[in-house]
Formats: sequence, C-alpha cells, structure tokens
Amino acid sequence: MPVRAEVLLTTAYGHVVVTGTGPHTALPGGPVPPGEPPTQAAQLVLDKIGLGTAVGRLLFSDWPDPAPPPGTVPPQVCVYGHRPLTDAETATLTGAAAATGPRLVDPAGLDPAAPATRRILTALDAQAAHSAPTLVPAPRAGCSVLAQLLLSCPDGRIVISPAGAHPQYGLPGAEPGPSEAPHAAAARAGQSVTGLARLDPGRLLATDWRAGADGLVLVHIYDHPVLTGGQAAALAADAGNPRIPLPLRPGDAARTLHGAAIGAALAARIEGRTAELVDGVPRHPGVLDRYLLHLRERPAPRRTQWQHGEPEPGAGVRGARMWLLASDGRVVVHHHPETGATELPSRQLHGETPVETGARTMAGLVLDTAPYVIGHHHGDGFDDVRLVGPVQAVGPLPAESGIVRLLMTPHQAAELVHHPIDPGETETVRRAAAALSLPPDPARQPVTEIHPVPLPR
Repeated sequence: MPVRAEVLLTTAYGHVVVTGTGPHTALPGGPVPPGEPPTQAAQLVLDKIGLGTAVGRLLFSDWPDPAPPPGTVPPQVCVYGHRPLTDAETATLTGAAAATGPRLVDPAGLDPAAPATRRILTALDAQAAHSAPTLVPAPRAGCSVLAQLLLSCPDGRIVISPAGAHPQYGLPGAEPGPSEAPHAAAARAGQSVTGLARLDPGRLLATDWRAGADGLVLVHIYDHPVLTGGQAAALAADAGNPRIPLPLRPGDAARTLHGAAIGAALAARIEGRTAELVDGVPRHPGVLDRYLLHLRERPAPRRTQWQHGEPEPGAGVRGARMWLLASDGRVVVHHHPETGATELPSRQLHGETPVETGARTMAGLVLDTAPYVIGHHHGDGFDDVRLVGPVQAVGPLPAESGIVRLLMTPHQAAELVHHPIDPGETETVRRAAAALSLPPDPARQPVTEIHPVPLPR
C-alpha cells in the first residue's frame, strides 16, 4: 500500500501553506519510500521547500477507502505538525515563482468537498487540541499491522492476554484481515480472548513502531470503556484456567512483554491524547511518561465519608488539603519523586484554623480571594478538611523543596493522587469553580509541569 507524508504549516494569522491549485490544492508532502518511516519523508518535505526545521508530532493519518475504484490503490496519508512559521520563513516560502509552489490560503476559502480540505481542517483541529483524532496511523510500506485493545476492570486492573496468545503476555490483539479496519480487528481479538460479546473500541491511544521477528510491526492500541462489574466477574469466574486473561495492576502490566507501550497508552488515556511510540518509547514524552504517576501503586483508601461544609465544632481536624484552581479550571498538584507520592497541596494542622494552614500551603502562589472550606472527609474520629482557592498566578517552588508542581484537571487529579477523592468531592469542586466563574469541566489535556527555579537570596 503506498504511503504519503504531509506537513501542516501555519502562520500566526491563521493561514495554511499549501501547494497546487484548484482540485489539486494540498498540504506540502511527498511519497514515503518503501521501508522508510513517514517521519523521514515528512522531514524531507521541509528540507525540499527550504525550511530546514524539525517536523513535529503525528497529527493523524487517513485510513484508505476500503472500496477504491477498480485498478486504483489510494495512498494512506500521514499528516505531521510543525510550529507556527515566523514572518521571515513565511516570506521565503511564498516567494516561489512556480504556480504550484508553496502559497498561503485561508482554510475557510477552500473547497469543503475536496478530500485535501478535509485533511487540512482535521489537522488544524488536531493541532489545536494538542492530540490526534481517532484515526489510524499509516504503516510503513511492507510492514505488518497489529491492533490491540486496552481493557480495564472497575478496580483499574488491565486485562492481559494469557500465555500462547499473540503477543504473549500482552494486550489482546490481532492482525487485521482483508478489508478489516484495525479497530475492528482489536474488537475481534478482545472478544476472542475474553469471551465477552459486543466489545466496542474507543479512540486510538497509541501507535507503536516495533521491530518484530519478521520485520517491522505497526501496533495500534485502542481504548475501551471500563468493563462493567458483571464483565469483570465473568473474567474471574474461571481464574484457574491458564487460557483466561490475567487482570494486572497498571504497574505490573507495564512490566510485561511490551509493557512500556501499555504504560504509554495508559498515560495517553489519562491525558486525552494519542501517543506515537518507537519500540514503546514515546517520541514526545509527557509528564506522566517521565514521572510514571499513573503506574504508582496507590495506598488502600481509608474508610471515610465525604461531607459538605465545615466540620462539626470540636471535631478532631487532622489536616487540610487545597483545591487550588487555575484560570483554565485545572488544579495544582504536588508530586514527590523520592517517595512517588502525588497529592493535593496539604499541611498538618498545628494549633491553627484550616484556612490559616491553607495559607501556609500556598508558597509561590497568588490567589484572587482567600481560600474557603468546601467539605471534609470524616473517619476514625478525625476530619481531613478540603479548601478551594482561585489561583491568579502560579509561581515556582524552590528547587531544594524536592517537589514537582503540576497542573491537571480535577478528574485527572482524582485518578492520580494517593489520597481518596470522593465523587461527591469532585462534584463540589466543580460547583465551586462555576461559582468562581472558572471552567467547571475542563477537557482532558496533557499534565503540565511548573518547573522550579532557585529563589533569590
């Protein structure tokens, strides 16, 4: 199957660089030689038009028409991103004399019925969202394809194929048959391995270029909604059978064959993006890939009850944790690389009110208003108080603190922090954000690190 690589080049004013005219208008691109990765062909596109800059991440790839006209083989098209062009670069590109040379267009003025226009608009959407749409990355010419399904149980365990499956001790997977799309092959493999019916793959989480025994293998890893309690129980009903899938904790699953790709796919799921991997290593690693927050074993939650509002007078208050809301609705989270713990900023109480303790927690932060109590966890005769505060500016922590300060959505925090976050607590935070005129439901996005710098002496 022929493969073509294209690059999305944009300017600061929203224009797109294209080649050709009329129905032949397309993004700058070229064919992928057999045996070469599309990234190499995309880089050659930039070199040929005189940019000499580095190609960005894979934005998406078109899966070819399953029923092309007789005698034709449509190419798969990989579209890669690129940073916005500078004014000098734009002037150089658009100075070409040939009518088919690079030129600037307003995407709104392109023919909406043209396939190239659809690719341009899809690439713009993907670049704006910092993630790839649920489309299928194109294979290198001559390599094999494997589609896998990431199935998880309600308790967070990952379903691993039993011994003898393909690949051994990996995610359920299969090679697509003739005219079968990869996501359909992933569903077929999942149903075959688990015995569960009507599995419906979700979006593409990761694509992994691997070296197989017979050459290169392009692996597509698809998401799937969390299994129901009944489905998980069905898997456990015959646990002594060696052919039954083995549910593993995320950290244990990441230590299996090709476990690095499983960990990267889990990170992509949490961050709402699609990862491009080479032998399990992300080409563009994110915060979760670096610190492995999502693979840390979380302590068993204490038996507590979430209650709204202030604790009862005289209650034993043990500590205070802060929901510090940034202007985009994300929250500040502390990660401790030495211990692996991830938590909302917190302090133990020492003869002061929760609000006073919260104020000591906010080193390097500027709040619009004073933090206030939204609720507490009650258990074992003690209360752990939760406060909310709107952050106007997030400054760095001193490097010697040993803390990595992160920004993530409240739902991501509920999945990653080591202390219990009740669903009622996140709903209370959502209402508090709305009351503060902040986004109450920020979309999943890559976790951001706020880099520490030494404080002036």
